[in-house]
Parts: sequence; structure tokens; C-alpha cells
Amino acid sequence: MKKLILCFSLIFAFSCSNSDVQEDVNNNLTETNTLQARTTPAVDDEIDQIFFDFVNSEEYMLSKSLMNDFSTNFLTNVTPSDFNTKEEMLSWIGNNIGQTTFNSVSEAELKWNEIHSWTVVKIANHPEYYDYLKNASLSSKIIYFKKWIVQPIVNNNDDCERELNDCETSAMNYYIQDYMHAAFYDGSTRDSAISYADYWYQNRISACGRNYRSCMGL
Repeated sequence: MKKLILCFSLIFAFSCSNSDVQEDVNNNLTETNTLQARTTPAVDDEIDQIFFDFVNSEEYMLSKSLMNDFSTNFLTNVTPSDFNTKEEMLSWIGNNIGQTTFNSVSEAELKWNEIHSWTVVKIANHPEYYDYLKNASLSSKIIYFKKWIVQPIVNNNDDCERELNDCETSAMNYYIQDYMHAAFYDGSTRDSAISYADYWYQNRISACGRNYRSCMGL
């Protein structure tokens, strides 16, 4: 019931039925980060179950899809040094609109508001996940992030795979740092910090995938 109430309260009035959300995911999800198949990890303990529920939720999958879609609107590489708040992002887009495919700053703002709205849903529907991120040790976060969020290639059979693993590990380390930073805040400030932590992680992981495909000559 709480999930339905939260979904209907979103400013974009998304449909929260299973079929509608899954259809949005299928329509918007861009190419996978790499061409490597990654198996679903085993659920061995309570923390695994928390991560399993999170990464298999509709809100997680749709949020990830929207972030991928948002990233494709930038025709140049952007980093957190360019922007790390909504105001900074909209200012950057306004000053560099020709380096994006956004028709206007307003369009970019609408797209970002969708992403942020689903971040709020993720936080509300998965309090155990965010409590874990706030309170767990760094060594524990690394173990479970690698297992469920990054799922690195374990073969390391060639230079391309080793570079991919190094790139994804670096993205994960930045992600954990960003979450630790977000944990200092409450309310809307925390929600915004988590939105950008999620976005920059997805941005870095997508770059890892592009570099891997380039390394493989694909």
C-alpha cells in the first residue's frame, strides 16, 4: 500500500502497475554496459536478500533506465566537476546547450525530475538498503556492492577484461564515497545527494562499457 501511495504521489503520475513499469523499462533501457553475461548472485544471508530485493525492484530498474537515457543527451564527457547539484546541472546545460541533444533547459529539468522522483520512491520502499549503506563498514559495503551492484568479470583473461574490472572497481569506490557523503544529510538534501550518486555511478559504468567495447574492437 505504501508503495502505491508513493507512486501515485509522483509529480509525473507514473503508472505503478507491474506491466506498465516493466514496459517502460523494456522501452527505455539502453544497451548493456558490456557484452559479458553476468549471472545473478546467490542469496546467502540477510544482506544479500536486501540487495536482491533492491536491484530487482521496478523502481530500481526504471530509475537506471531513465539515467541511461538522460546520459545519452550529453554529446561531450561530463564529470562531477561540471555539476553536482540540480542548479549547477541546469546552469551547465543552459551554457552548453549545443553540446547536448536537449531542446531546452526545461526539457532537461523535466527529465531530471523524473529521475529524482524515482529516487524518492527507492528510498521510501527500501529503508533497509539505505540504512545498511549508512551504517555498514566500508569493507562490508565493498563486498556487497561488488556482488550485487558491479558484478565484476572474474576471468580477467585479457587486457580488455582487466581494464574493465579496474574501471568498474574505480566507479564502485566513487559510488561508495558518494553514498557516505549523502548519509550526512537528511530529507530532500539527502535525496538529492543520492540521486547524483546514482547518476554519476551509472555515468561512469556506462563509460567503462564503452571503453571495453572499443578495446575489443566492437
